[in-house]
Amino acid sequence: MMVRYHYSISGVEAGPLESSMQIKPEWKGSPSPKAPLEIFSARACDRNPNDPTDDETAQRLEGNI
Repeated sequence: MMVRYHYSISGVEAGPLESSMQIKPEWKGSPSPKAPLEIFSARACDRNPNDPTDDETAQRLEGNI
């Protein structure tokens, strides 16, 4: 989904301007380089994943709680 978002980071813009998700973090430190930016890959991990084998968690994930 990252390619659907618009990013504005220290004056560098990336992603579709019309995106409803605008990510504009506060930037501290030296300005980022003014260069074209293209997201070509994204990965993630969940530090605290839900355990669907736990009955209460499974019910919450299914919307039964």
